[in-house]
Amino acid sequence: MMLLFEGCDKSGKSTLLRNFVSASNTEFRYWKNDVLKPSTFHVSDFILGLYAGVYSSLRSTDAVIDRSHITEIVYGQAIRSYKVGERFKDVIDNEISGRAIVVYVDTPIEIIFDRLTKLGDDYIDKTAVAAIRQSYEEYFKTCRLPVIRIDGSKDQDECLSQLVHEYGHLRKAFNR
Repeated sequence: MMLLFEGCDKSGKSTLLRNFVSASNTEFRYWKNDVLKPSTFHVSDFILGLYAGVYSSLRSTDAVIDRSHITEIVYGQAIRSYKVGERFKDVIDNEISGRAIVVYVDTPIEIIFDRLTKLGDDYIDKTAVAAIRQSYEEYFKTCRLPVIRIDGSKDQDECLSQLVHEYGHLRKAFNR
């Protein structure tokens, strides 16, 4: 089973991921998109191959992924003004269908922007955050993967409790 953690920058997804792994009785493999930052590259066959390879290598293990192929689709559309082709989505969806769950940390714009301001990050503005959140909403309209939507305005303990509960139900459904 793979958990794909998604959300805007500073939404709380990485913190929730770490808390979930710490609280879990399962040993997870971890992969983070550290090399390919959303603002520094474009989707290509190379990127498609990278994700397909990562997902294939995690086929027989439990894994948590901090920023997945969904980031490429969402940020490509919202920030870099291009739309990812259906081929990219189809290849990846087929690779992970039946063994992946998306964890989407949905945090209000004001909270995200407040976190960015407190950290002194000025690489993204409110307009960009709004566009990213809208792009996630558009993506989820056609997403074939199950999605656990976490309210990022709640404290981390509440978010973790919700994730553990919903993950347990989905995990059972996948194992039937």
